[in-house]
Amino acid sequence: MKIDLRTQAQMGAAAALLLAAAAGCEIGSPDEVVREVGLNISGFYANSNGRLVSQNSGAPIIHMNLIQHGEQLQGIDNNGRVFRGRVLSASPSSASITLEGRTSSGVSGVIQANVDVSGGLATMRGTWIEATLYGIVYGQATVPTNQGGGGGNLAINPSGSITVARNSSTTFTASGGTGSYSWSVGNPSLGSINGSGSSVIYLAGNVAGTQTVRVSSGGQTRSTTVVQQ
Repeated sequence: MKIDLRTQAQMGAAAALLLAAAAGCEIGSPDEVVREVGLNISGFYANSNGRLVSQNSGAPIIHMNLIQHGEQLQGIDNNGRVFRGRVLSASPSSASITLEGRTSSGVSGVIQANVDVSGGLATMRGTWIEATLYGIVYGQATVPTNQGGGGGNLAINPSGSITVARNSSTTFTASGGTGSYSWSVGNPSLGSINGSGSSVIYLAGNVAGTQTVRVSSGGQTRSTTVVQQ
């Protein structure tokens, strides 16, 4: 029996379609709907009295930059480790969240917390869970007021004072103010700003010292002290 190449190709294509149907192929059909929660908890969470996570495997988790897209959350800690999770429930002033990732030593950890928002301040309180270790999670961040955009007091995240490692990078965000944002550093020999707009990256150099990161908008200026070690 002789089958020409065209017939062979048609038979192969038909077989592939049958296999895909039998396997319940769902290529191109993931659920990409993002549920909006009506509360903005994005911010740089830190504990002015210590660590964001009281104890964990690997290098200490001192602070975390939390990024929100609807119910979806992504956190980047001071060790560069990425945590992902979501908002489980939310009210106009509070959210229940979960985040999961791995520490610098590769150990899986989960943050289960509540984030309470009052004006421009968010407070995260919760628990750090590993297979054989538990810790307390506590940190605060400056967040938008959740009352609509435009104008208002200028805010910088992280605010106050933070500690960073040499040759590391830290994301800074601004909210409020009027018009565009202008970023600057007090000592260019210690580090520099990369980017523009409401979110930029501070690039720490290979020198220890104390730095100031500033943002200005609409005649207002806010700054953060950066202790570079």
